[in-house]
Amino acid sequence: MSVSTARRLSPTEVRIVAALGLVTLFVLAGCGLGGNEQPAEPEIPDWVSTDAAKPSEPSSQLALHLRAGDRFPLRKVIEKEVVQEAPGSAPQVHRLRIELTLGMTVDEVRDGKTRFRVKYDRVKYVHHLPDEVIEYDSAAPPANLPLSIRAWHTMVGDGFAFWVGRDNQIADVEGFEDFLKRCLSSIPPDRRDEVLMSIESSSGENGVADFVDNAIGLLPYGEIKSAGQSWERTRHIGRPVPMVLDNTYTLKELNDQRAVVQINGKITPSTTLMDTPREDMKKVRMTVRSGDTWGECTLFRDTGLPERSRVEHQILMTVHMTGGREFEQRVRGATTIEAFPTQIGAATVIGPK
Repeated sequence: MSVSTARRLSPTEVRIVAALGLVTLFVLAGCGLGGNEQPAEPEIPDWVSTDAAKPSEPSSQLALHLRAGDRFPLRKVIEKEVVQEAPGSAPQVHRLRIELTLGMTVDEVRDGKTRFRVKYDRVKYVHHLPDEVIEYDSAAPPANLPLSIRAWHTMVGDGFAFWVGRDNQIADVEGFEDFLKRCLSSIPPDRRDEVLMSIESSSGENGVADFVDNAIGLLPYGEIKSAGQSWERTRHIGRPVPMVLDNTYTLKELNDQRAVVQINGKITPSTTLMDTPREDMKKVRMTVRSGDTWGECTLFRDTGLPERSRVEHQILMTVHMTGGREFEQRVRGATTIEAFPTQIGAATVIGPK
């Protein structure tokens, strides 16, 4: 590891750089830490029916099959870890876990495009810092909300819409800017850029791109696949750290009910100059040296929605700071995505009563 002999980083500087690493991981969400995690019982919104009914017949095509009016809850768990060693300091470890429960509605299907509306029903947030733990549950919020929690608290009950095109990729996002403004309404103006990166990348447009890319977007639209066949997709990530992610998808299993897709990918090295909230460390150069992604997604054949998607990743980075200081950073991330299609055509059962 290359370490500068410059002065020791202050606790605030360490936190800022660790936060940049966490935000970098948010845009790769769809990834998971520790593949043996057991899925928790989902928090199901009040509008979801759990009456048993016969599901619709699966299509012979491995693709998205939804109709206007279809509704389903989505559970997304994001786990992040940043380990960094600053000059003259012990290794610093930051861990973050965010669990989102969302309501998804198919508003319209037209000319091969599908319009989804997303509403955030619940947020659970746990951030382990070196000297404190910040916890939040929107179902039982504290009287005094920390600054880092306020935007998450505001988004509950709110949302926006997006279109998925014929190729199963995002075609357009509607109402997102207004959604962000509402989420940031309680944040002081001088802190909004800092909070914005976290919200935008984990729950906003990048968060939607994550759901689409690691669930709907991996479908080989228009092609009938057989077990063992593979296809490739490239994803360009613009912010906060520009990266190119090349994924290979392999159809591992295929039957009348489910399709299991294996995911493996490489992250292309890159370097970018980033702004920070601190005037004395205004610019931070972050170099992505290497990165890998791997995981698996199980899809319902009748809808094309993910029963469960879990993909892991790890990135090795070098952080260059003002005055020649630099240190290594290892970032790991995980996102588990589960859909519960209880009102797709006819309602189906979700787990035990």
